Amino acid sequence: MDLFREIRGIFSRKEKTLFEAENNLWNEITTLENSLKQTKTDSERTIILQKIEQKKAQIRELIDKNPAKLKYRIKELQDELKRINEVNLEARGLVRYYEEVIRHYEDELEQEKTADNLKELVKYDCTEIDILVDSLKPNMYSYEKDYLDAISGLFNYIKDNFYLITKKMNIKFWLESTAIIKTRSGDPLDVAIFVCATMHALGDYSARIYFVELDDFSTFAFVKTKYKNRVLIFDPFNAEKYDDYLGYDAAISEKYKPFGKGIKKTIYSFNAFEFNSE
Repeated sequence: MDLFREIRGIFSRKEKTLFEAENNLWNEITTLENSLKQTKTDSERTIILQKIEQKKAQIRELIDKNPAKLKYRIKELQDELKRINEVNLEARGLVRYYEEVIRHYEDELEQEKTADNLKELVKYDCTEIDILVDSLKPNMYSYEKDYLDAISGLFNYIKDNFYLITKKMNIKFWLESTAIIKTRSGDPLDVAIFVCATMHALGDYSARIYFVELDDFSTFAFVKTKYKNRVLIFDPFNAEKYDDYLGYDAAISEKYKPFGKGIKKTIYSFNAFEFNSE
């Protein structure tokens, strides 16, 4: 509470008053030091030295109350609070994610998925996706006119509500779209499955999930689709806006580099209707 009472007193007038008080104390110390040079007895010398030390202690107290120093302390507190919040956000996101993984796949975490299994994950005909899609659509929704606005809303929804997991997992597992929307967290493949399912529900049946190998031999997943002769790569892990990678195919392929890395090859691609191994 003492800190916040001090914070409320941060005004330029107070800062000026503290500066004047500190300056006066230094002048008093100078006067005492001059008198010390003229002191003849040890007792008088001891008294003057004690007074000098008291004045210096008062200066240190004034410095601690200086608004500039308080502002620095506030900035330190704000930075620490931000760090703690980020740690807690990560922890909450991972806890939700792992709980859902355990609940769904406790007996089959290490099992490989078949092509049919992967297609089944892109589940879009369900209540959870329907509710979200209804919030993204305007009245009298038209795929031809309103699709990109809906996709922009989906991108913002993910950025505002999802914890995007970039840590490499030691085991392989996959969640279906309904589980991903429940946990509001996921790695690139999970998020791509959720995005592709939502795109299908918005009327885009050409959207596909691409699972690729990057030039450092790591893997990544994203959604790619076509809309009115243009290509859209939907990637909330690397884009700031939904249309950062919207344009003609050749230009987007040249521009798009996940985490600054080039794409070596596509390992496989799929959606709710088909699976292709490249």
